[in-house]
Amino acid sequence: AKFNQPIDGSGSLIFPFTGQFWLKAANTYAGATEIHTNATVHVCDSGTLGRGEVRTWRGGTLLFENRGTYEADNVFTGTGTLEVQGTTLVFSNAVAFGETKLAAGSTLILGGVSNDLGRLVLPAGAKIMALAGRAAVVSFTVEEEGDVAGTIESGEGALTVVKRGAGALTVRSYALAGLAIEGGTVRFFNPLADDGLSWWLDAARSDTLTVENGTVTRWVSRGKDGTVFTTAHGLPGPTRTRTLEGKDVVSFVGTENQRLVATRTSVNGTVFVVGVPRNLDVSTGLFGMDWADVGQRYELWNNTATWSWRSGNHTFAQGDYIYIDGVRFDEHHNLDGQPLIRDVTQVLTFEHGFDNGNSVSTFTPSVGGYYAENNVAARSFDGDIAEMLSFNRILSATERELVEDYLAKKWQGAVIHGTKPFDPGLRISFAEGTVLDLNGLSGTISELAGRGTLANTSGEHLQLTVQNGKTFKGQTDGDIDLHLRGLWMAIIIR
Repeated sequence: AKFNQPIDGSGSLIFPFTGQFWLKAANTYAGATEIHTNATVHVCDSGTLGRGEVRTWRGGTLLFENRGTYEADNVFTGTGTLEVQGTTLVFSNAVAFGETKLAAGSTLILGGVSNDLGRLVLPAGAKIMALAGRAAVVSFTVEEEGDVAGTIESGEGALTVVKRGAGALTVRSYALAGLAIEGGTVRFFNPLADDGLSWWLDAARSDTLTVENGTVTRWVSRGKDGTVFTTAHGLPGPTRTRTLEGKDVVSFVGTENQRLVATRTSVNGTVFVVGVPRNLDVSTGLFGMDWADVGQRYELWNNTATWSWRSGNHTFAQGDYIYIDGVRFDEHHNLDGQPLIRDVTQVLTFEHGFDNGNSVSTFTPSVGGYYAENNVAARSFDGDIAEMLSFNRILSATERELVEDYLAKKWQGAVIHGTKPFDPGLRISFAEGTVLDLNGLSGTISELAGRGTLANTSGEHLQLTVQNGKTFKGQTDGDIDLHLRGLWMAIIIR
């Protein structure tokens, strides 16, 4: 049944029967809205609910679809299902549902003090946050790993998350006021430990480099993927003769067409490079598609060497920006960015926002140069490469800044953005039998309480400082330095 005309009056609107019902007009009835088992109520077009309480029964569904931004002042109670599709749904009061499902592109904003979403399904591209200026608590159950892949964050408010259920939850935002784990495992997302890392070349890791007669012939990714880069096409490899910040780098001579080529294809969405250019030749290429004229190179703009941006369909960076030392570099080249400077270390971020003709995200990468057919139009880098990371997707701004800060601190001696993995005011509690995986992230939090296990599965050392650790009775697992303060003496657990 479709309700195309406004519903007014002092009574309630009750849907007691099995069926689909559409509210398509601006309704002003004062009473409650009741959605019983097997009834689905669609709020769409210009449709609204009445002004009273909204109650849902188990098996009943309230669906907001393609409503733009919908602000609901009602109180929502019950055990039914809430679905949100193509809508930014704002609840200013407390809500309770038995199940909540958001579609990608949808946002749920919570303003009530206490909110229970029941079983939560939150795919990538969907988001939950607190209403601006509000402190909200959201409780939900994760039944299976992968049910919650979207973003949960404070936004402009303060959001505390209470996680139930045996399913694992990956927290992709560090902007939370509080986290309580009542069941299962919670893992903080770390782009440097993410499965989306396609390959990771680190010249500071001598165990990843094979040097024969002064030439680097093999460079193995330090990531989980195991990608190997080797000499190819009869072209020479680079050398390892220079250092940067006391660490080895790999050096390329452009006139010799030195390069290393991966032994397999990969998906490359965001590529980070720490490089020191020596020769600013216009054809100099940093990385690209093996044996094809597609990659990332310099070009001249107003007689200044700059990184090529969206140069037809031959450039890797297809999208809005390139970032140089964390500064946006756009289609006007030096307007918002920085020019390429000889003999200066730069942290470079290139994004492949979309495929464009020859420029695609899936290819066999060649490092130090590309396209050298009979040495004609060769794109060969002249300078040093310290570290490169490729991800199979475009990273969020927070993720990008974390990686840029990691690289800048390591190779330039100072961070760019000063990003902090955790809100210093974050309060965490976890019950016995639950696990909190810090996943390689170091930082400072306000409080840690409970008898759960604090883990680090990244394989990288981390340090967590807790301002109030008086009620932590749990254990650690992995390479963690845990500094507990607030006691009569500080305690360090390794």
